[in-house]
Amino acid sequence: MAANRPRAVFVTRETDYELLIAHHATRGQARFFLETRGQRLEDVEARHDRFHAVLGTARASVPADWRQT
Repeated sequence: MAANRPRAVFVTRETDYELLIAHHATRGQARFFLETRGQRLEDVEARHDRFHAVLGTARASVPADWRQT
């Protein structure tokens, strides 16, 4: 019986930015929604970008011979 390769599992969910776009359909509408509540779309986008950068770094740190799901 062959040995199973180690596996790394990354469990994620949608970022606030992805949820806003899914709900409001366009970036402009999401911006309007946030601005009427005293928030900035740029802050939400920055968190979204940071999340994906960290996720990419984490995935890159997994050895190449490991399975990733």
